[in-house]
Amino acid sequence: MSRVWFWRLQRFTTTCRRFAGMDYQEHAMSVNKDQVKGRTHEVEGKIDEVAGKVVGDKKLEVKGKIQQIGGEAQAKLGDVRQEQKDSSKKGA
Repeated sequence: MSRVWFWRLQRFTTTCRRFAGMDYQEHAMSVNKDQVKGRTHEVEGKIDEVAGKVVGDKKLEVKGKIQQIGGEAQAKLGDVRQEQKDSSKKGA
């Protein structure tokens, strides 16, 4: 039975990563490291959160939520930096 859960979790992880990548494909040329790392942390955090719910591990669930929030903040920082960089290119 544990193999089935592992397989489902692995499939869910792959689906989440594909979804996160598809969401931002149109901005592929203007993406910085903070945006990529932040969105990666968001997905990893969501995976940990869901895994914690499935297994019943509150600690893992909270850890995932914290990682997700940190990823959102890092992605927003990257968005701001990218907007600043793009606007400086347009002004120059």
